[in-house]
Amino acid sequence: MPAVLDNLRGAVDAAQAGNVAYQVAAQTFLEQCHQTISPHITATDVREMLLQHILTQDIFLRVFAESQFHHENSIARQLENLERTFFTGDVRREAIDRSRVPGSGVRVRRLAKR
Repeated sequence: MPAVLDNLRGAVDAAQAGNVAYQVAAQTFLEQCHQTISPHITATDVREMLLQHILTQDIFLRVFAESQFHHENSIARQLENLERTFFTGDVRREAIDRSRVPGSGVRVRRLAKR
């Protein structure tokens, strides 16, 4: 799992460096976090929240039958919007391939759903 997380951090860092849609969405989300959570939330906190969201959303939806909460939760919705600005197509496929654990059949299934 640490390698998957490192790969995802790299994808987020690349989006932050060169993806204007991601930059705007990340700034918007940071401002929302300042207003609704704490003015002390940082851009690094936003990145880590996004990574947790990507890695745990499928588990959350499978464990808790009430997926409506997740879709109505404003923070989760904003994280989804942020995710969609960069975690698509080739970036997503790269993460899927890197998330497979050889010989175990284990993979981050959430990533394969979109």
